[in-house]
Amino acid sequence: MNSELPTPHPRKGPGWTIRYPTDVRLDAAIRRKERTAELLKESNSIQSPSPYSVERHNYLSTLERDILEMRMPASLRGVGGYLCNALGGTLVPSAHGRIEELLLTVPSYDEPEVTVSWLDARHFHALLSKLGPDRQYTVVCHSNQIDDVRGWISKVGIPEENLTLVISTFDTSIWAQDAYIAMSPQDGNTILCEGVIFTRQEDMSIADDIAAQTQNSVLQSRLFFEGGNILGTPDVALIGKDYIWWNTGRVGLETCQLVEQAFEELIGTPVLSVGREKRLDDTARQVLSGIFQPIFHIDMYVTPTGVTSGSGKEVVLVGRPSLARKELNEEPQPYDYDEYFEEVSKQLSEHFSIIELPLLPVYGNLGLEGWEMKHYHLTWNNVVIENYVDDTGVRRRFVFMPTYADPDRGYDVDTGARARLDDLAAKIWKEMVGFEVLRLDGMEDLAWAQGAVHCMTKTLRRRGF
Repeated sequence: MNSELPTPHPRKGPGWTIRYPTDVRLDAAIRRKERTAELLKESNSIQSPSPYSVERHNYLSTLERDILEMRMPASLRGVGGYLCNALGGTLVPSAHGRIEELLLTVPSYDEPEVTVSWLDARHFHALLSKLGPDRQYTVVCHSNQIDDVRGWISKVGIPEENLTLVISTFDTSIWAQDAYIAMSPQDGNTILCEGVIFTRQEDMSIADDIAAQTQNSVLQSRLFFEGGNILGTPDVALIGKDYIWWNTGRVGLETCQLVEQAFEELIGTPVLSVGREKRLDDTARQVLSGIFQPIFHIDMYVTPTGVTSGSGKEVVLVGRPSLARKELNEEPQPYDYDEYFEEVSKQLSEHFSIIELPLLPVYGNLGLEGWEMKHYHLTWNNVVIENYVDDTGVRRRFVFMPTYADPDRGYDVDTGARARLDDLAAKIWKEMVGFEVLRLDGMEDLAWAQGAVHCMTKTLRRRGF
């Protein structure tokens, strides 16, 4: 294991890619949906097929007959979604309960004599040291990274028996959150449910490698989704409107209502689509990454807490650029688009008690040669949360929060302003929501790539809410 942390390579970022959806061609997608809708309206030639028709039954294979007799969908992807529901599976919540098992994915790194990016190594080590030894860790890595992972585990005092290594040969990213959702069936073994497609790097291999090397399972749904755009509570799942829209127009999913119903059947709870009715205007979309929502994953600016307010509603935190500007005594900037985040607060306030956090829009490249100048957001919503009752009956609340004022990183940014926002966010989490705040290392590199700590983790099991 190489314990030295090298300086950044001038033309190579860390071992991950930017967390944008790959090749989103919005105009082309809109045209395809419009053509399909017209065809469905004008012709009966395309219909949602009934898998239970007598005529079709005569031509089925034995497996397909078995599927139909169990009243399961004929598509194998549909079978995956059906089984998640039939097994009593519900979405592992985003905040409710103590984390019992956490998934991390270590990207490959191709520099000579360096097996893990210096940026990634610091993030993993800081997170593991804060989370501590009393839980299980499943870590997907490559064979030449085993010593690195075991070194982090040993250094922070995590017993070897609490570590499960899953070996991958694929080019996976650090974003463990996105290629699937975690479902908790009644038998206790986690099911990683994948969507119909996931195109970033080779992350779609992660769930299959986990299923082959652990007791957890993998199934696939016919729905299109990414984990960072779905947040779970015991009563309702929050789903970013963009992925409701991406599914509409497909046969059997012609309307938003049908898509939402399909998500409810998969997840096991009602769903709330978070986003606006009309698309963001074209000018805003030159800065923002969403279509019907300001950022393409809601975990960047929406956070359920599991805390019940005096009104009886769950507290949800929403990020606002206006709060960041106010703390820094700055005028609003043209690229803030705070009105879209205000819309999110108003929409969610019908169902939740809303508290606002700072969200700072930034344009830059961290001052690193060869890195792209781009818009990104510093987020204090993208956190890991625990809210549970311990074995002695005491309520515990912890938030593992990214920070952005780390002086050791040497980025060409205003660390003084970032320190003020770190402190403000910590104060809100502690004084207004009642969480003990555990600050992580500086994560501006992850923010530049459209993520933070919630994005680089996946909670597989919780207990004790």
